[in-house]
Amino acid sequence: MIADIENAANAVGIRAIVTDSQKKIAVQLNSLTKDEDLPIMLISWDMVSKVEFDTNGFLKAPKTDITYLLLKKPEILTKDDYRDCSEEMQLLFYAFIQELYPLLSSYRRSIEDKNISNIECMLVPVKKPSHHSGCTGKFTMINGLNRVC
Repeated sequence: MIADIENAANAVGIRAIVTDSQKKIAVQLNSLTKDEDLPIMLISWDMVSKVEFDTNGFLKAPKTDITYLLLKKPEILTKDDYRDCSEEMQLLFYAFIQELYPLLSSYRRSIEDKNISNIECMLVPVKKPSHHSGCTGKFTMINGLNRVC
């Protein structure tokens, strides 16, 4: 699951990192980001997976809720540059989701399963005090399920 996210992110030029949800985001940004590492996608470690049984008593493919923050730092720190950077990150997020979708196809067990659902994206023009700009949101992705016999 995390490897799928990292592979899709790398394919569109994003560095994806699973973060510690107990630490303040500004502290993590300062320790994780260098200009050459941007854009960066922080994924919250608080991933909740849900699984159900099908009508035959077999487990369906698990679905996991992912919370993310995708950002970079604008070169010039003006209101317009923050806004433009945020919109650029939103478009990059859409490219990431498009790249992730086919990577999850092998996990589907029925035609009702969706590779990705509940996609949310909110523009965040300024994340102070670090002065990063981007977007945040959530999505639900299907996972693989290895059966142990």
